[in-house]
Amino acid sequence: MKNSLQIALLSDEYLPDGTRVHSKMLHELAVELKKYGHKVIVITPGTKKQSKRLKIDNLDEIEIWRFRCPQIRGVGLVKRGITEILLSLRAWVAIYPKLDEKKFDLCINYSPTIFFAGLAYILKKQGTCIYLILRDFFPKWMIDQGRIHAKSPIGLFFRFIEKFNYQTSNFIALQSPKNKV
Repeated sequence: MKNSLQIALLSDEYLPDGTRVHSKMLHELAVELKKYGHKVIVITPGTKKQSKRLKIDNLDEIEIWRFRCPQIRGVGLVKRGITEILLSLRAWVAIYPKLDEKKFDLCINYSPTIFFAGLAYILKKQGTCIYLILRDFFPKWMIDQGRIHAKSPIGLFFRFIEKFNYQTSNFIALQSPKNKV
């Protein structure tokens, strides 16, 4: 197809192991984009135990790049925070050798997590258009619930990453109209 795009889809989990509804939703999006003739590559955490830094597999003709990463959920807030903060670095170290052969026209960054902002920034510097899909406003909802304080070091750090995520993006889509500010 003449107008075919190379599309990267960033997600903190993906099928078949992903159990959250967004894993299925993003897979359906990838399959639909493929139907239109686009090449979709999903970039997502794999497991800490995978033998290679980057494991490539396929599901319904969608190429999936799984980078080595410890478990994110169910490990406690501190460990989860550190693991998520390092997502972009782990992904970049795993995929950068592949980027010589694969240049992305578009990157769809699904948030949460906000911590793919670093990888999105690198891809943008290579000419990739970044399209951020916001499901909710993290860390705002944690601040609103009183789980972290807005002026605490962690609150300020999360807000900094959140703003960096927005500034890196060319387009921002809201999953819910209630998120309009």
